Amino acid sequence: MSGRQLVAALQPQQRLADGSVMGFEALARWWHEGEWMPPAEFVPLAEDVGLAQPLGCQVMDAALAGFAAMLAAGLEPGHLAVNVSTAQLLADDFLDTVKRSLARHAVPATRLEIEVTETVLLDRSIARIGHTLEALRAMGCTLAMDDFGTGYASLSHLTSFPVDRIKIDRGFTRAIDSDGDRGLIARTLIGLGRGLGLEVIAEGVETESQRSFLVVHGCTAVQGYLLARPMLADEALPWLRGQQQRCAFPPRPRARESL
Repeated sequence: MSGRQLVAALQPQQRLADGSVMGFEALARWWHEGEWMPPAEFVPLAEDVGLAQPLGCQVMDAALAGFAAMLAAGLEPGHLAVNVSTAQLLADDFLDTVKRSLARHAVPATRLEIEVTETVLLDRSIARIGHTLEALRAMGCTLAMDDFGTGYASLSHLTSFPVDRIKIDRGFTRAIDSDGDRGLIARTLIGLGRGLGLEVIAEGVETESQRSFLVVHGCTAVQGYLLARPMLADEALPWLRGQQQRCAFPPRPRARESL
């Protein structure tokens, strides 16, 4: 995996309350043999050969570069969410790596959101991981639990760590349109998050009916193809500019045509 082949794509997250851009999630993409490979196909390989830590740090740095370009252009991109692995959280120099990358791109720590999956909280080195998460929070970063509801972490784990947001897995979002219970799990997870005072983001939103369901049940934000596919940084910047121009100058109602 050469550095020239690995890039960070950015997928926007939209607040349901007002339609504004809440932030962007960084998603690793690898250009291999003439096509983009999704993380599910190469991240496990990187983990097997001990490259998860450098790969994750490279993705974070590339994403911060694209995010910094949005800030420099005078746009409001919200936060940048980056998923980190257990290997990164256990690395002795991880905090210093994050600090250097933020400083390199002049991005405030308050703009960076660290995403972890439930499986990270089940690692045998949970005390050390917890210390790292606390240190990231002290720096100003926010924390999100990704793919919530798909792992085996207990509620005690959720309440023991300084989590700001939970993310509903795309499988539960897809079920809103397909299962007989009309999104029972998604509805339950939204209620749980709200009960704990956390924001809730639904991933994999692809239809208007899914978004409408999430609005009705109090979800905070959505992410998925209905809003936008993951974009390279040079595509995300003009996309964000267009979104914010439309919000600043909403279309005027058309004059009624005379008969």
